[in-house]
Amino acid sequence: MPTWRTVGLAAVLGAVAFAGAVRALPGFLAVTARVPGAELLAVEAWGPDFVVGAAWAEYRQGGYKRLFVTGGPMERGEALSEYGSYAELGRATLLRLGAPAEGVEAVAGPKVVRDRTLASALALRATLAARGALPKALSVMTPGAHARRTRLMYELAFGSEVAIGIIAVPDERYEAAEWWRSSVGLRTELSELIGYLQARVVGRPAGTGGS
Repeated sequence: MPTWRTVGLAAVLGAVAFAGAVRALPGFLAVTARVPGAELLAVEAWGPDFVVGAAWAEYRQGGYKRLFVTGGPMERGEALSEYGSYAELGRATLLRLGAPAEGVEAVAGPKVVRDRTLASALALRATLAARGALPKALSVMTPGAHARRTRLMYELAFGSEVAIGIIAVPDERYEAAEWWRSSVGLRTELSELIGYLQARVVGRPAGTGGS
């Protein structure tokens, strides 16, 4: 039988490991991994405004040829719902920030109950494929903690023929280093972890990109 000393040591080691995992969670979820040669940039516009603002800065500095704004339908009665979709709202925001109209395109995703990121990624893939060819590389920007799941969904949608780069925009609503002290941070980090793990378990939904 284990002694009290053994049990105590195991408890201490477990607590240390748990504390380390808690502190490491933002770094795990908010991954940034760029890919060389990406001439197209996509931004998920359903998130806070600072994500769209960061995309405008990235577009200017990164030398991209085109910026695609993704996002599904807005609910009727929702603030700014006259834009119809988060994609159109995001594009309008970018134009107000000074982005050239000819360089920014809204690609609205369909209304779905779940897997909204995947639905938006598939809508963008269909838009690009309809023009004759998919790019060899694509960069995607999204709110920090959503980044790892976004990359997974875009990789599922586009398949191995397109290299997906991911850029996590730091979340300005809470301190990532102490995310558990904020209700927004707590809700965001835990829900994104659960969502990512669920996506990993479920695997490739029907209708996604090739292997």
